[in-house]
Amino acid sequence: MRLAYRLAERKDDPALRRLLASVAMPGAITVTFEREPDYFAAMRMAGKEWQALLAEDADTGELAGVLCRAVQDRYVNGARARIAYWGQLRVAERYQGSVFLSRAFAFARGVYEKDPLAGDFAVIADENEVAKQVFAEKHARLFPPMKPLCRILTFGITLGRRWRAGSRRARPPGEGRFEFANASEIGLSRIVAFLQETGSGKQLFPVYDENYFCECGYDTTGFIIAHRKGRIVGVAGLWDQSGCKQTIVRSYNGALKLARPFYNLAAPFRGYQPLPNLGEHICSVYLSFIAVEDNAQDTFAAMLEEACRQAFARGFGYLMLGLSEGDPLAALARALPHIAYSSTLYTVELGSGIPFHAQLDGRIPYTEIATL
Repeated sequence: MRLAYRLAERKDDPALRRLLASVAMPGAITVTFEREPDYFAAMRMAGKEWQALLAEDADTGELAGVLCRAVQDRYVNGARARIAYWGQLRVAERYQGSVFLSRAFAFARGVYEKDPLAGDFAVIADENEVAKQVFAEKHARLFPPMKPLCRILTFGITLGRRWRAGSRRARPPGEGRFEFANASEIGLSRIVAFLQETGSGKQLFPVYDENYFCECGYDTTGFIIAHRKGRIVGVAGLWDQSGCKQTIVRSYNGALKLARPFYNLAAPFRGYQPLPNLGEHICSVYLSFIAVEDNAQDTFAAMLEEACRQAFARGFGYLMLGLSEGDPLAALARALPHIAYSSTLYTVELGSGIPFHAQLDGRIPYTEIATL
């Protein structure tokens, strides 16, 4: 088997979308992460600079796999640095176990030498045993050293009648010591300034600027801003990416497969959406850009409830958010009805010198799951 490597071009869009639809991710719910109608539309979300490395069967021209590199300014130990995220790895079934990955990272080393960065990282789902063994265990000698930094917990909070406006079980906005405002009242420049100031306290938090939101086409009405007499104390944003990224259900597994019929029977009585049929998109919205002054749990608890109310009012079935296991804010999401899965954040050592992993201090890492 001979594979030819090159960078993706616009003409590769149909083949890339077919590949994503054919490669499923394991878990309690087996899903495919698809990008319809344009594979490249979501690339800017992951970073200002990006590359998609393709491997093709040299004999047939069939697409064997893809691996992406996205470069974005992030905070490392409180300072701004250029960091690369390696991800969106998909390998067609017949080519799994081939030389694709080792040669892909040989290419990566070449890229690194031409464009040195402060560091690199990747995220692997804990239930993806194949990827974990390939990268970090059995065949580690073939790839750049990867060291686990932390676990990332992803919560799919179930939205139901409890989040209806005026419900007793949902605290009204403004209860306590702060109020909520929208982006038009506060202004995008002040939101960005708060994200930069507060985000610098977490490891790998993206350095957002106003251009990022414009270039990604983010609808700023999704911002949820907590403030005390005009001083911002918390920011998060509802981010609907269904126009360019979809999570398609391929199978239900284990206990969830057995419980799904009963859940779907009871769902209408509690105002929940039924679990999707096979081949359907999970109707969800991300809670992104999470920044809370001093990691105040009372602030985030109210922001999370407000996000659930707004997401439910917009017709979504699930609110998706990801936080590091050691983040004190994660306990608030864990306390709500949810479907959870976990991943591990790894540092990737592509260069020489002091390993990136060893340079990191004890700040809590933050990973924006909406851009993975």
